[in-house]
Amino acid sequence: MTTVDIISSIVTILLAGIFAQPLGRKLVDWQKKREEQRKQRKQNKNQGQDAHNGK
Repeated sequence: MTTVDIISSIVTILLAGIFAQPLGRKLVDWQKKREEQRKQRKQNKNQGQDAHNGK
């Protein structure tokens, strides 16, 4: 490895450390939002089926 490779890898690690926390939080929020939407769709679908089944 040359010094350029070493320096670029260090910079990459530092940048990853700086951006990892906010991105990690955004990713978790996004996953929670997706899960909520999925649950909501399931409930809506089930309610629609219940109406058709006469329940």
